[in-house]
Amino acid sequence: MKTRFIIILLLILALGTFSCTKKQSNLPDESLKVSEFRTIPSFKAMFLALDKIEETELSNLPLTKIIPAQNDTLYLAFAWGVLTSDAQLAIASKNQNQLTSITDQFIAIAPQLGLTLFAYQLKDGVRPQIHNKDWTLLKDTFYSIQASVDTLLLSNGREKELTFISLGSWTETTNQIARLIASDYSTEKSRTLMTNAWQDLAFNLNLILNKDKITSPLLSQTIELVHKIQNTLSSGTAEALTLEQVETIVEYTKTLKELYLKS
Repeated sequence: MKTRFIIILLLILALGTFSCTKKQSNLPDESLKVSEFRTIPSFKAMFLALDKIEETELSNLPLTKIIPAQNDTLYLAFAWGVLTSDAQLAIASKNQNQLTSITDQFIAIAPQLGLTLFAYQLKDGVRPQIHNKDWTLLKDTFYSIQASVDTLLLSNGREKELTFISLGSWTETTNQIARLIASDYSTEKSRTLMTNAWQDLAFNLNLILNKDKITSPLLSQTIELVHKIQNTLSSGTAEALTLEQVETIVEYTKTLKELYLKS
């Protein structure tokens, strides 16, 4: 019994030592994957705030066609993330035409990301739901497909693309919701923007930059803006932001979008 206890203890110590150099991340299906990359919180949490916002306000949000600035994997991954966010905004505002357009845009950029199967699964899955105006099921379907995409990318060691999908989602979600908050500001609403996601995004982006070992103006500009967003959020007091800080977040996220998408 004593020998068995010592063996178990040594195994625990060995695992503990290994985890100092690698971060253990949860896949969306709750299985574990060892990775140097941080698991970025889902932008899903911020959408809980939409319950406090009138549908008429949401319908005024400018959800336009998403066109990547370049036909490059990182630009396309960012665009995929923006579309994921816009889908939830379209669902929240019950905009059938916008949601159909977003689904078609997923299909257009999916081949270059190796996500064609997921894009067509999405289209086939949401078509009857859009027709039946089943908004709750639509919301869950889009989240479920994205969870499957996350699992595929993580299991295939594609954390780089996943980081940029998350960056696109967080940039669009933060920009759109911050704009709504700025137009009808309240301290309570401003708390919606408080998150650690930007800190985790900055960590992963720096890791990508160091791994590539090349000078990348795009990555450098991206990291600078992510740090500015993070610092603005950190400067809030009592876990809330002033109107000026919310407006600053709007400008930083707008500039970040302009790096990756055509206007």
